[in-house]
Amino acid sequence: MTSVSEQANDILIVIDVLDRIETIGGSWQEAAAAGGAETALRPDSLIGQPLTRFISGDATRMYHEALLKLCRLTDTPLQRDYRCDTPECERHMRMWLRRLDRRRVEMRHRLLELRPLPHPLRLQTTAAAATAKPFVRCSVCNRLRPPGSNQWLEPADVVPPAAAPLQVIHSVCPDCRQRDWCGGRLRQR
Repeated sequence: MTSVSEQANDILIVIDVLDRIETIGGSWQEAAAAGGAETALRPDSLIGQPLTRFISGDATRMYHEALLKLCRLTDTPLQRDYRCDTPECERHMRMWLRRLDRRRVEMRHRLLELRPLPHPLRLQTTAAAATAKPFVRCSVCNRLRPPGSNQWLEPADVVPPAAAPLQVIHSVCPDCRQRDWCGGRLRQR
């Protein structure tokens, strides 16, 4: 059971039939201010923008588009756990999707747990061609795959470069794809 105080801290976003941001509410402004982005992420500047404008990586965009379509078509509420770390902390989050009507979906995001990282890890999103050897960052679990490796590492296990941020491109790792997809179809968990 969810307490009223937990719901009060949720970030709410309503997405229209064209996957544009229709409304933003809940603790959006507090979360943006905590991340130092209260000016850049003002709700009035986001309304009407495509959700995909704020999602990095083709695989991640397709993942979210599939979730929204599944929610709309089946009228089934969906839940996904994910990570949205800061340079200093692991942020374990949960997202719920709920169809409001045939056209709109409510996305609700909640911070579940905050843990300090053993060392700061600054990341910078880059185009794959712009950097010779970027890391790949899973947009669901936040693990990182070093260039030329098939092993996915927890961010705490990656030793950051001294001066510059770690260059990353975004995708969805095999473990998260396997957990959320079944035979080419999105699991309804």
